[in-house]
Amino acid sequence: MRLICIFVKKEPTHYIDGIVEMMLDAVMNYEKPLTHDRLFGWHAALFPMGKSGFSDIIVGNYRTEGMEVISGTFGRERIHYRAPEPERVFPEMEKFLTWFNDQNSAPSLIKSAIAHLWFVCIHPFDDGNGRIGRAISDMVLSQTDQSKFRFFSMSLQISREKKEYYQILERTQRGSGDITEWLEWYLRCLDKAVIASNTMLSNILNKATFWKTHAGIAISERQQTILNIFLDGYEGKLTAKNWSKLALISLDTASRDIKDLVTKGIISPVQGRVRDISYTLNYIAIDIRTRDFINPAIVQHNGEDYITTLYKGHKYLEEKITSLDLIRFKQNEITINDLVYKYFAYLTEL
Repeated sequence: MRLICIFVKKEPTHYIDGIVEMMLDAVMNYEKPLTHDRLFGWHAALFPMGKSGFSDIIVGNYRTEGMEVISGTFGRERIHYRAPEPERVFPEMEKFLTWFNDQNSAPSLIKSAIAHLWFVCIHPFDDGNGRIGRAISDMVLSQTDQSKFRFFSMSLQISREKKEYYQILERTQRGSGDITEWLEWYLRCLDKAVIASNTMLSNILNKATFWKTHAGIAISERQQTILNIFLDGYEGKLTAKNWSKLALISLDTASRDIKDLVTKGIISPVQGRVRDISYTLNYIAIDIRTRDFINPAIVQHNGEDYITTLYKGHKYLEEKITSLDLIRFKQNEITINDLVYKYFAYLTEL
Protein backbone atom coordinates (compact mmCIF):
# COMPACT_ATOMS: atom_id res chain seq x y z
CA MET A 1 0.00 0.00 0.00
CA ARG A 2 1.45 3.38 -1.04
CA LEU A 3 0.66 6.50 0.98
CA ILE A 4 0.76 9.89 -0.72
CA CYS A 5 1.21 12.74 1.77
CA ILE A 6 0.14 16.29 1.01
CA PHE A 7 2.91 18.83 1.57
CA VAL A 8 4.54 21.78 -0.17
CA LYS A 9 8.03 21.42 -1.61
CA LYS A 10 10.38 23.20 -3.95
CA GLU A 11 10.89 21.07 -7.04
CA PRO A 12 14.42 20.40 -8.37
CA THR A 13 15.23 21.68 -11.85
CA HIS A 14 14.85 18.32 -13.61
CA TYR A 15 11.31 17.97 -12.25
CA ILE A 16 10.42 21.45 -13.51
CA ASP A 17 11.89 20.55 -16.91
CA GLY A 18 9.64 17.48 -16.93
CA ILE A 19 6.55 19.54 -16.15
CA VAL A 20 7.38 21.98 -18.96
CA GLU A 21 7.95 19.12 -21.42
CA MET A 22 4.63 17.53 -20.47
CA MET A 23 2.64 20.77 -20.65
CA LEU A 24 4.10 21.70 -24.03
CA ASP A 25 3.19 18.31 -25.46
CA ALA A 26 -0.33 18.53 -24.03
CA VAL A 27 -1.15 21.92 -25.57
CA MET A 28 1.05 21.96 -28.69
CA ASN A 29 -0.10 18.47 -29.75
CA TYR A 30 -3.66 18.72 -28.49
CA GLU A 31 -5.05 17.18 -31.68
CA LYS A 32 -3.24 13.88 -31.07
CA PRO A 33 -5.12 11.17 -29.15
CA LEU A 34 -4.38 10.61 -25.48
CA THR A 35 -3.03 7.08 -25.06
CA HIS A 36 -1.50 4.88 -22.37
CA ASP A 37 1.94 5.32 -23.93
CA ARG A 38 1.60 9.10 -24.09
CA LEU A 39 0.67 9.22 -20.41
CA PHE A 40 3.59 6.92 -19.60
CA GLY A 41 5.90 9.34 -21.43
CA TRP A 42 4.57 12.28 -19.44
CA HIS A 43 5.04 10.36 -16.20
CA ALA A 44 8.61 9.40 -17.11
CA ALA A 45 9.37 13.07 -17.87
CA LEU A 46 8.15 14.05 -14.39
CA PHE A 47 10.34 11.50 -12.61
CA PRO A 48 13.55 11.09 -14.65
CA MET A 49 15.44 9.75 -11.63
CA GLY A 50 12.84 7.08 -10.87
CA LYS A 51 12.15 8.56 -7.46
CA SER A 52 9.50 10.64 -5.73
CA GLY A 53 11.49 12.42 -3.04
CA PHE A 54 13.62 9.66 -1.53
CA SER A 55 11.24 6.83 -2.46
CA ASP A 56 11.56 4.58 -5.50
CA ILE A 57 8.41 4.55 -7.63
CA ILE A 58 7.22 2.82 -10.78
CA VAL A 59 7.95 5.26 -13.59
CA GLY A 60 6.29 5.18 -17.00
CA ASN A 61 3.66 2.64 -15.99
CA TYR A 62 0.59 2.34 -13.82
CA ARG A 63 0.87 1.58 -10.11
CA THR A 64 0.83 -1.99 -8.81
CA GLU A 65 -0.11 -1.21 -5.20
CA GLY A 66 -3.07 0.28 -3.40
CA MET A 67 -3.05 4.04 -2.92
CA GLU A 68 -4.28 6.35 -0.18
CA VAL A 69 -3.99 10.12 -0.09
CA ILE A 70 -3.33 11.12 3.52
CA SER A 71 -2.23 14.05 5.67
CA GLY A 72 -1.35 14.48 9.32
CA THR A 73 1.33 13.25 11.70
CA PHE A 74 2.19 9.61 12.36
CA GLY A 75 -0.58 7.94 14.35
CA ARG A 76 -3.01 10.77 13.55
CA GLU A 77 -3.20 10.39 9.80
CA ARG A 78 -6.30 11.47 7.94
CA ILE A 79 -7.31 9.55 4.83
CA HIS A 80 -8.55 11.96 2.16
CA TYR A 81 -9.11 9.43 -0.58
CA ARG A 82 -8.65 5.71 -1.25
CA ALA A 83 -8.02 5.03 -4.95
CA PRO A 84 -9.25 1.96 -6.89
CA GLU A 85 -7.31 -1.24 -6.33
CA PRO A 86 -4.34 -1.71 -8.72
CA GLU A 87 -6.02 -4.49 -10.73
CA ARG A 88 -8.80 -2.03 -11.63
CA VAL A 89 -6.46 0.72 -12.85
CA PHE A 90 -5.90 -0.46 -16.43
CA PRO A 91 -9.57 -1.22 -17.22
CA GLU A 92 -10.62 2.08 -15.62
CA MET A 93 -8.04 3.93 -17.73
CA GLU A 94 -9.32 2.13 -20.83
CA LYS A 95 -12.81 3.50 -20.12
CA PHE A 96 -11.41 6.97 -19.48
CA LEU A 97 -9.30 7.09 -22.65
CA THR A 98 -12.14 5.73 -24.80
CA TRP A 99 -14.41 8.51 -23.54
CA PHE A 100 -11.66 11.14 -23.81
CA ASN A 101 -10.84 10.33 -27.44
CA ASP A 102 -14.46 9.79 -28.55
CA GLN A 103 -15.13 12.09 -31.50
CA ASN A 104 -18.76 12.36 -30.38
CA SER A 105 -17.63 13.79 -27.04
CA ALA A 106 -16.96 17.35 -28.16
CA PRO A 107 -14.27 19.33 -26.27
CA SER A 108 -15.73 21.85 -23.87
CA LEU A 109 -15.12 23.56 -20.56
CA ILE A 110 -17.29 20.92 -18.87
CA LYS A 111 -15.33 18.09 -20.50
CA SER A 112 -12.11 19.64 -19.22
CA ALA A 113 -13.51 19.64 -15.67
CA ILE A 114 -14.80 16.07 -15.91
CA ALA A 115 -11.58 14.77 -17.48
CA HIS A 116 -9.48 16.18 -14.66
CA LEU A 117 -11.76 14.80 -11.94
CA TRP A 118 -12.08 11.37 -13.56
CA PHE A 119 -8.32 10.99 -14.00
CA VAL A 120 -7.36 11.98 -10.45
CA CYS A 121 -10.08 9.70 -9.05
CA ILE A 122 -8.50 6.74 -10.85
CA HIS A 123 -5.12 7.90 -9.51
CA PRO A 124 -3.31 5.58 -11.92
CA PHE A 125 0.30 6.43 -11.04
CA ASP A 126 2.39 6.13 -7.90
CA ASP A 127 2.85 9.92 -7.94
CA GLY A 128 2.32 12.91 -10.23
CA ASN A 129 -1.41 12.33 -10.80
CA GLY A 130 -2.34 15.93 -9.98
CA ARG A 131 0.21 17.39 -12.37
CA ILE A 132 -0.82 15.06 -15.18
CA GLY A 133 -4.49 15.76 -14.43
CA ARG A 134 -3.85 19.49 -14.81
CA ALA A 135 -2.07 18.88 -18.13
CA ILE A 136 -5.12 16.93 -19.30
CA SER A 137 -7.32 19.91 -18.32
CA ASP A 138 -5.22 22.28 -20.42
CA MET A 139 -5.18 19.80 -23.31
CA VAL A 140 -9.00 19.78 -23.46
CA LEU A 141 -9.08 23.59 -23.26
CA SER A 142 -6.69 23.75 -26.24
CA GLN A 143 -8.97 21.32 -28.09
CA THR A 144 -11.94 23.53 -27.23
CA ASP A 145 -10.20 26.64 -28.59
CA GLN A 146 -8.62 24.66 -31.45
CA SER A 147 -5.46 26.59 -30.74
CA LYS A 148 -1.98 25.77 -29.51
CA PHE A 149 -1.68 29.20 -27.97
CA ARG A 150 -3.63 30.44 -24.97
CA PHE A 151 -2.86 33.35 -22.70
CA PHE A 152 -4.23 31.59 -19.63
CA SER A 153 -3.33 28.37 -17.84
CA MET A 154 -5.82 26.33 -15.84
CA SER A 155 -2.92 24.30 -14.49
CA LEU A 156 -1.27 27.40 -13.04
CA GLN A 157 -4.52 28.66 -11.50
CA ILE A 158 -5.22 25.32 -9.80
CA SER A 159 -1.69 25.45 -8.37
CA ARG A 160 -2.46 28.92 -6.98
CA GLU A 161 -5.59 27.55 -5.28
CA LYS A 162 -4.15 24.24 -4.14
CA LYS A 163 -5.77 24.32 -0.68
CA GLU A 164 -9.27 24.91 -2.06
CA TYR A 165 -8.56 22.39 -4.82
CA TYR A 166 -7.85 19.59 -2.35
CA GLN A 167 -10.90 20.51 -0.28
CA ILE A 168 -13.37 20.42 -3.18
CA LEU A 169 -11.73 17.29 -4.56
CA GLU A 170 -12.12 15.49 -1.25
CA ARG A 171 -15.77 16.53 -0.85
CA THR A 172 -16.54 15.37 -4.37
CA GLN A 173 -14.76 12.04 -3.98
CA ARG A 174 -16.50 11.35 -0.66
CA GLY A 175 -19.90 12.40 -1.99
CA SER A 176 -22.81 10.64 -3.64
CA GLY A 177 -21.52 10.96 -7.19
CA ASP A 178 -23.04 14.40 -7.83
CA ILE A 179 -20.19 16.50 -9.28
CA THR A 180 -22.10 19.79 -9.56
CA GLU A 181 -20.08 21.48 -6.80
CA TRP A 182 -16.84 20.40 -8.51
CA LEU A 183 -17.98 21.77 -11.87
CA GLU A 184 -18.98 25.09 -10.31
CA TRP A 185 -15.61 25.41 -8.53
CA TYR A 186 -13.70 24.46 -11.67
CA LEU A 187 -15.49 27.05 -13.82
CA ARG A 188 -14.91 29.76 -11.19
CA CYS A 189 -11.25 28.78 -11.15
CA LEU A 190 -11.16 28.99 -14.94
CA ASP A 191 -12.69 32.47 -14.80
CA LYS A 192 -9.96 33.54 -12.37
CA ALA A 193 -7.31 32.10 -14.69
CA VAL A 194 -8.59 34.25 -17.55
CA ILE A 195 -8.74 37.37 -15.35
CA ALA A 196 -5.21 36.75 -14.03
CA SER A 197 -3.94 36.33 -17.57
CA ASN A 198 -5.65 39.52 -18.74
CA THR A 199 -4.16 41.41 -15.79
CA MET A 200 -0.67 40.12 -16.54
CA LEU A 201 -0.99 41.00 -20.23
CA SER A 202 -2.26 44.49 -19.43
CA ASN A 203 0.64 45.03 -17.03
CA ILE A 204 3.12 44.03 -19.74
CA LEU A 205 1.51 46.36 -22.28
CA ASN A 206 1.32 49.24 -19.81
CA LYS A 207 4.97 48.79 -18.87
CA ALA A 208 5.94 48.88 -22.55
CA THR A 209 3.83 52.03 -22.99
CA PHE A 210 5.60 53.67 -20.02
CA TRP A 211 9.06 53.12 -21.48
CA LYS A 212 7.92 54.15 -24.96
CA THR A 213 6.52 57.38 -23.53
CA HIS A 214 9.84 58.21 -21.90
CA ALA A 215 12.14 56.83 -24.59
CA GLY A 216 15.06 59.12 -25.31
CA ILE A 217 15.09 60.65 -21.84
CA ALA A 218 18.45 60.10 -20.17
CA ILE A 219 18.22 58.38 -16.79
CA SER A 220 20.71 56.33 -14.81
CA GLU A 221 20.83 52.54 -14.74
CA ARG A 222 19.84 52.68 -11.06
CA GLN A 223 16.79 54.81 -11.81
CA GLN A 224 15.75 52.41 -14.56
CA THR A 225 16.15 49.40 -12.26
CA ILE A 226 14.06 50.87 -9.44
CA LEU A 227 11.38 52.14 -11.81
CA ASN A 228 11.07 48.61 -13.20
CA ILE A 229 10.56 47.26 -9.68
CA PHE A 230 7.58 49.58 -9.24
CA LEU A 231 6.30 48.84 -12.75
CA ASP A 232 6.40 45.12 -11.96
CA GLY A 233 3.97 45.56 -9.08
CA TYR A 234 6.04 46.38 -6.00
CA GLU A 235 3.52 46.63 -3.15
CA GLY A 236 4.76 49.85 -1.66
CA LYS A 237 4.45 53.55 -2.32
CA LEU A 238 7.03 55.30 -4.45
CA THR A 239 8.71 57.37 -1.75
CA ALA A 240 12.28 58.44 -1.10
CA LYS A 241 12.39 56.04 1.86
CA ASN A 242 11.32 53.02 -0.22
CA TRP A 243 13.58 54.10 -3.09
CA SER A 244 16.61 54.23 -0.78
CA LYS A 245 15.80 50.77 0.61
CA LEU A 246 15.37 49.18 -2.81
CA ALA A 247 18.46 50.83 -4.29
CA LEU A 248 20.58 50.44 -1.12
CA ILE A 249 21.51 54.11 -1.18
CA SER A 250 21.22 57.02 1.23
CA LEU A 251 17.98 58.94 1.63
CA ASP A 252 19.64 62.06 0.19
CA THR A 253 20.76 60.18 -2.94
CA ALA A 254 17.29 58.67 -3.33
CA SER A 255 15.75 62.13 -3.08
CA ARG A 256 18.06 63.40 -5.82
CA ASP A 257 17.10 60.44 -8.05
CA ILE A 258 13.43 61.20 -7.54
CA LYS A 259 13.79 64.96 -8.03
CA ASP A 260 15.52 64.28 -11.36
CA LEU A 261 12.66 62.01 -12.50
CA VAL A 262 10.07 64.63 -11.50
CA THR A 263 11.93 67.30 -13.48
CA LYS A 264 11.91 65.02 -16.54
CA GLY A 265 8.16 64.31 -16.23
CA ILE A 266 8.61 60.59 -15.57
CA ILE A 267 6.95 60.69 -12.15
CA SER A 268 4.76 63.24 -10.37
CA PRO A 269 4.40 64.07 -6.66
CA VAL A 270 1.09 63.49 -4.93
CA GLN A 271 -0.48 66.92 -4.50
CA GLY A 272 -1.20 68.37 -1.07
CA ARG A 273 1.50 66.56 0.92
CA VAL A 274 4.53 68.19 2.51
CA ARG A 275 5.89 65.23 4.48
CA ASP A 276 6.47 61.64 3.39
CA ILE A 277 5.71 62.68 -0.17
CA SER A 278 4.77 59.82 -2.48
CA TYR A 279 4.88 59.84 -6.26
CA THR A 280 2.97 58.35 -9.16
CA LEU A 281 4.34 56.93 -12.38
CA ASN A 282 3.36 58.82 -15.53
CA TYR A 283 2.55 56.01 -17.92
CA ILE A 284 1.76 58.55 -20.62
CA ALA A 285 2.71 62.20 -20.91
CA ILE A 286 0.23 64.32 -18.96
CA ASP A 287 -0.14 66.81 -21.81
CA ILE A 288 -1.48 64.16 -24.22
CA ARG A 289 -4.19 62.72 -21.97
CA THR A 290 -7.44 62.62 -23.86
CA ARG A 291 -11.13 62.37 -23.08
CA ASP A 292 -11.37 58.89 -24.62
CA PHE A 293 -12.16 57.38 -21.20
CA ILE A 294 -15.52 58.33 -19.70
CA ASN A 295 -17.53 57.38 -16.60
CA PRO A 296 -14.66 55.69 -14.72
CA ALA A 297 -15.68 53.88 -11.54
CA ILE A 298 -14.44 51.42 -8.92
CA VAL A 299 -16.58 48.28 -8.67
CA GLN A 300 -16.31 45.02 -6.76
CA HIS A 301 -16.81 41.44 -7.95
CA ASN A 302 -16.44 38.44 -5.65
CA GLY A 303 -14.42 40.44 -3.15
CA GLU A 304 -12.01 41.83 -5.78
CA ASP A 305 -11.80 45.49 -6.79
CA TYR A 306 -11.82 46.64 -10.42
CA ILE A 307 -11.65 49.91 -12.29
CA THR A 308 -14.15 50.26 -15.12
CA THR A 309 -14.61 52.84 -17.85
CA LEU A 310 -16.06 53.35 -21.29
CA TYR A 311 -13.43 53.75 -24.00
CA LYS A 312 -14.39 56.13 -26.80
CA GLY A 313 -17.94 56.06 -25.53
CA HIS A 314 -18.82 52.47 -26.35
CA LYS A 315 -16.21 49.87 -25.34
CA TYR A 316 -16.56 48.70 -21.73
CA LEU A 317 -13.22 48.11 -20.01
CA GLU A 318 -12.49 46.46 -16.69
CA GLU A 319 -9.19 45.75 -14.92
CA LYS A 320 -8.43 44.40 -11.46
CA ILE A 321 -6.59 46.94 -9.31
CA THR A 322 -4.09 46.34 -6.54
CA SER A 323 -4.97 46.77 -2.87
CA LEU A 324 -2.34 49.52 -2.61
CA ASP A 325 -3.92 51.51 -5.44
CA LEU A 326 -7.33 51.17 -3.79
CA ILE A 327 -5.93 52.48 -0.49
CA ARG A 328 -4.20 55.40 -2.21
CA PHE A 329 -7.43 56.22 -4.07
CA LYS A 330 -9.47 56.17 -0.84
CA GLN A 331 -6.88 58.40 0.84
CA ASN A 332 -7.13 60.87 -2.07
CA GLU A 333 -3.49 60.38 -2.98
CA ILE A 334 -4.43 59.50 -6.54
CA THR A 335 -7.52 60.25 -8.59
CA ILE A 336 -9.68 57.86 -10.52
CA ASN A 337 -8.27 59.38 -13.71
CA ASP A 338 -4.77 58.50 -12.48
CA LEU A 339 -5.95 54.90 -12.20
CA VAL A 340 -7.48 55.00 -15.67
CA TYR A 341 -4.22 56.16 -17.22
CA LYS A 342 -2.29 53.55 -15.27
CA TYR A 343 -4.41 50.50 -16.06
CA PHE A 344 -5.42 51.42 -19.61
CA ALA A 345 -2.31 53.32 -20.72
CA TYR A 346 -1.63 50.88 -23.57
CA LEU A 347 -4.83 51.97 -25.34
CA THR A 348 -3.37 55.42 -25.94
CA GLU A 349 -0.90 53.78 -28.32
CA LEU A 350 -3.63 52.30 -30.54
